[in-house]
Amino acid sequence: MKQNINADMLEEMSQYDLVAGSRPPSSKPSKAKQSILVRYGKFGLIGLFRHGERTSPHLMSKVVLQTDRGLELGEIISRAAAHNNKTCTISDERIDSYARQSGPNYPLSRKGRVVRLATVEDLNEQRHIDDTLKQKVTTCRQMIRDMNLPMKLVEVEQLLGGEQIIFYFKSDERVDFRLLVQSLRGQFKTHIKMQQIGARDEARLIGDCDTCGRELCCKKFLKVLQPVNIRMAKNQKLPLVPAKISGACGRLKCCIRYENVGYNELKARLPKINQKVQTEQGPGIVLDTLVLTQLVKVKLTGSDEVIALNVDEMKITPMQARRS
Repeated sequence: MKQNINADMLEEMSQYDLVAGSRPPSSKPSKAKQSILVRYGKFGLIGLFRHGERTSPHLMSKVVLQTDRGLELGEIISRAAAHNNKTCTISDERIDSYARQSGPNYPLSRKGRVVRLATVEDLNEQRHIDDTLKQKVTTCRQMIRDMNLPMKLVEVEQLLGGEQIIFYFKSDERVDFRLLVQSLRGQFKTHIKMQQIGARDEARLIGDCDTCGRELCCKKFLKVLQPVNIRMAKNQKLPLVPAKISGACGRLKCCIRYENVGYNELKARLPKINQKVQTEQGPGIVLDTLVLTQLVKVKLTGSDEVIALNVDEMKITPMQARRS
């Protein structure tokens, strides 16, 4: 049985402020217009919303939001001010710059507002909603089987205000789910939204940890899932075994992409295979290179001796262009 949140627990939770050097919120109204960076929804959507509180809320505090989806619960992940001259604040300009650099699909929304700090009743209502989701999943899956629809239900999300219930599903083909939506609407008496997702989104919703022992990157912090290809794995000399280079989604691991940048920079410093180099022991031919350690295996000319040297300990002879 899950324990309900009472007023004492709520007060204790509100004392946490996870940014080093932060100060307790002032009891005086702030002169600068304040914004709050919040995270909400199953996919961890990001919103930069104005708030009307006379004091700055604590980080990680729960708040009730009015978003373009409806009334829902979120948590504060940063405070922002019109001018970045206050302790533990981030300017709107820096947030916008980060979103632009992350790509056009970064889920930053300004279409919303902070309604209020979450009350005990709000938190208990959300817990009650979460407790009913399992039954909604069971009901929907039974309807899918009865209608013989080629789709897999992955997750269900219901907003705090009850405006809508979102059913996330996977399918390899186009699905006509109009009859399913009508049945669900009649069952739950609210707006129903069916949202099709892919394998990587499925991992974001229900995944936990990967082989590295850490929480999935896509679930923890990645907001834009960039494409990853097999050339990146080959570039890093990874074993091309699906079980070792695939993530929980069955696709290539996201970390292969953002490690690839460093590999390209290190690889650019190394000579090519069969390229001539000059060492203290004499001239030789490159047999192999180790990207991370920056070691080069060289076979000395006129000898069977093979040595390993750091790339800085040799002179690389430029390769001549091939004649056509």
